[in-house]
Amino acid sequence: NFWAGWCKQCVGEMMGENKFKDLLKNKPLEWVYVSIDNDPAADQAITEKFKIRGKFTHVKGGWYAKEVQQYGVSGLPAYYLIDKDGNFARQHPPPPTNSTELILAIEKLLN
Repeated sequence: NFWAGWCKQCVGEMMGENKFKDLLKNKPLEWVYVSIDNDPAADQAITEKFKIRGKFTHVKGGWYAKEVQQYGVSGLPAYYLIDKDGNFARQHPPPPTNSTELILAIEKLLN
């Protein structure tokens, strides 16, 4: 998930993801959050305040960061499914707010 602390939709969806993560807690999944914000401390405060679980990283350069360019991020939040070999499995999968469709996509990858 590419996100930023100033993106209200990003934060709102991340807050709701913990329930979704609980549905898949026994699956071999990693939740990775890549912030493009210019204020990593503010991002950390958000993730701590809302108890968002996952792995967090920050890229420098905002929209111009090489990772943003490599992944073709054109809006936030931007979701991707990466398979167990590190390859793109699906670009722009359903967001966690569409849990049924996303669970089906994840299950397909795991089988």
